[in-house]
Amino acid sequence: MSIDDALYALAARQHGVFAVEQAKGLGATRMMLRHRVAQHRLERLTRHVLRIPGAPRTQLQQLLVAVLDAGPEAFLSADAAAATWKISGFSLLHLRGRPDVTRPRGTLRRPNTLARVHEVLDLEPDHTTVLNGIPIATPTRVIFEIAASRHPQRAERALDSAWAKNLTSRRLLFRMLDDWADRGRAGTVLMRELLERLSKDYIPPASNLEARFVTLAERFGIGPFRRQVDLGGEAWIGRVDFRHEHRPLVVEVLSHEHHAALVDEATDERRFAALAEAKFTVESIWDHEIWGNYRPAMERIRRAEADLRRPAA
Repeated sequence: MSIDDALYALAARQHGVFAVEQAKGLGATRMMLRHRVAQHRLERLTRHVLRIPGAPRTQLQQLLVAVLDAGPEAFLSADAAAATWKISGFSLLHLRGRPDVTRPRGTLRRPNTLARVHEVLDLEPDHTTVLNGIPIATPTRVIFEIAASRHPQRAERALDSAWAKNLTSRRLLFRMLDDWADRGRAGTVLMRELLERLSKDYIPPASNLEARFVTLAERFGIGPFRRQVDLGGEAWIGRVDFRHEHRPLVVEVLSHEHHAALVDEATDERRFAALAEAKFTVESIWDHEIWGNYRPAMERIRRAEADLRRPAA
């Protein structure tokens, strides 16, 4: 394979860009790269990053350029990494300012105007990976980075979202806690508190709607609830969103996208009837209530809980 073929193959895996260090690793020299830039066969984006002319300009390309420009061991981290992993509460469309990029301390100390560069000691090999061609913090590490710099509720929601997407696990989170605490990093206390709350059978909320209901239930003093619980004995009724731990109360969080069609309504009615026959009280709360005027719905659920607390006549 010629140098040009090798460079194009590398760029094809990396959103049309590559670092000078990567090119040299393939056998290219700086003189060869300068010659190709002069001939417009390559485009220089920064002193350390080159682009194939005509490659689509995308946000992922911009993020990769910021990482490559920070050095060969740098990786995307914090909010930008959370958005790239599609963790709830973080979006590539809403990223503002320079992305966070982390690299091991003691590597190249060159300036970088494309990113907020952080340097860390004793970076473990399993703290980073590659996603869509971009060196990036693992989802587990991203959660800890968010805990170190964001509101506690955002860290908790990031934890639940990553867990629900199978991007992390209880084992990985506690292993990261050991690594994080050993170095006395910010966010250690918060993450220890969050993880100590998790029971061994903890199930994270599967959606923003469920996470929002958890927040509202705590605010209104309702519960506690268990999430995603299978009900029914020999005849399985179904999996419910929330089951009260002490009362026969079920709360279903419904979205118009998945429950408004006639066939969905019929399915819900059959399931709710089966729950009622099994002596459960079922209360529903819709997405427009969760995100809008939630108080009447939460008061309705609280009254249902209070009614079940009273002894039968």
